[in-house]
Amino acid sequence: MDSILLKKNTYLRCYQLAQLFLVYGLLLMSSAVQAGGGAEASEEEYLMLPAYCRQQNLVAPLWWYKYRDINLVPIWKNKLGDNYIHIHHHCWAHLSLMRSYQLPGILQQRGQTRKFLAGIALDDFQYMAHRATPDWIFWSELHTKAAEAHLILQDERHAFESIQKSWAFDPTYWQAYTLWGQYLLSRGRLREALTTTQEGLKHSPNSRALKGLQKDIQEAIHKQKGPQESSNTP
Repeated sequence: MDSILLKKNTYLRCYQLAQLFLVYGLLLMSSAVQAGGGAEASEEEYLMLPAYCRQQNLVAPLWWYKYRDINLVPIWKNKLGDNYIHIHHHCWAHLSLMRSYQLPGILQQRGQTRKFLAGIALDDFQYMAHRATPDWIFWSELHTKAAEAHLILQDERHAFESIQKSWAFDPTYWQAYTLWGQYLLSRGRLREALTTTQEGLKHSPNSRALKGLQKDIQEAIHKQKGPQESSNTP
């Protein structure tokens, strides 16, 4: 009887240890993903990143050594100030979003894979948001990209909150109006989309993207009205 109890206790302890090691391993994997966003950027991905991401070596050291401009590095350090030491998280978020659109066809059909990458991007955006200085020049970009990640996760409420933060920081940042207008157009909310686009054009009247989007929305509105009603519209 004692030997049976001893065996049961031994099995139980082994099982508990196995669970602990599993949890520990998952935590390590999570930390690695959060710190690096996954595999190092390829050369093609590196060249598609914003200029400031290419002037620091924590996203893709190999390509940084190949393409770095020793004259630009100090310029970006000066522009970013105290934010320079954290900017690789913002860049990894860009990379995760980029990858969510470039998945092979068979994987892209699996929404969870894309949502997983959007979640990683949000983690890095939130890391940056908690550490960036109030005068950081890329706040509008961060909030707009975060909204994009929220939309991939089908979280409209938080996406709109991020868009509003972008508008508040820099009303001339046309990318925020474009993203939200495109989203509203895709949902068939044409009047809201047109209002958003027109508001963006008030602040950025030379934006080609907004002008093109406004044209697309107006055409969709005319189609929705029908040919007879559209012909009576001035």
